[in-house]
Amino acid sequence: MQEPLLEMVRIALSGRHIHINPVHALEGIDADQAAAVPVDGVHSCWHLLYHTVFWQDLMLEALRGKTVEWPETNSVSWPAPREKCDASVWSDLVGQFRDGVAEAETLAESVDAETALPGWPKVTALGAFMILAQHNAYHIGEIVAMRQVLGFWPPPGKSRTSF
Repeated sequence: MQEPLLEMVRIALSGRHIHINPVHALEGIDADQAAAVPVDGVHSCWHLLYHTVFWQDLMLEALRGKTVEWPETNSVSWPAPREKCDASVWSDLVGQFRDGVAEAETLAESVDAETALPGWPKVTALGAFMILAQHNAYHIGEIVAMRQVLGFWPPPGKSRTSF
């Protein structure tokens, strides 16, 4: 039973049959667009991706079997107010996200779904993959919605229905 579930996780990570490929959702965003917000108090695409990558990296550490220092508060998973998004920061963050998704897909092919994770007490590998896929999908959906609100959706060269 675990193989069909892990296959569904791989599908969820890449967006096949469920939603847009999360990496494709980030195409065509420059640093200025990534940092834009329609109104005060709303997270930018950059904020959302920063937060997503922060948690994705911790979850991948746990899936690698490493000890994880889980933060006591969610506030550390957002960029500090003094941090700025420039072209290099945005490019690096997108690359880190893309590489993390690829690693998760690879790990999902080789891990035993029922393995308990020492770095994430009371969570199996399958549970961790489900949480990772859901968390990524949730925030990528927010990024797509933000892009729609700000007027830079769909990505250049794509139609609204080409995903």
